[in-house]
Amino acid sequence: MVDWGLFALLVFNWNVNFLLAGTISFLLATYVNYILSVSTIFKSGIRFNKKNEILLLYFVSVVGLIISLVVLTVLHEWLGIHVMAAKIASSGITFIW
Repeated sequence: MVDWGLFALLVFNWNVNFLLAGTISFLLATYVNYILSVSTIFKSGIRFNKKNEILLLYFVSVVGLIISLVVLTVLHEWLGIHVMAAKIASSGITFIW
């Protein structure tokens, strides 16, 4: 929800390029996911200190971000699919990874 909501706000309200908006929304959503996970599910700092946990999370998430941006570009730029539909589809495909 953070990813899609921020993406829509950036693209439709602030006219930010869809790839930049996709990057910003993905990174912020990853951070929110980390905060929610360590506050409700996992204990933070047990295996790694918090700084290293976040760095590892973003290191792994870079692959997901690349997949998301490639799919978003193919669907929107090459196939002409509406940018929001392309974003939702790219999230689904990235999730499968």
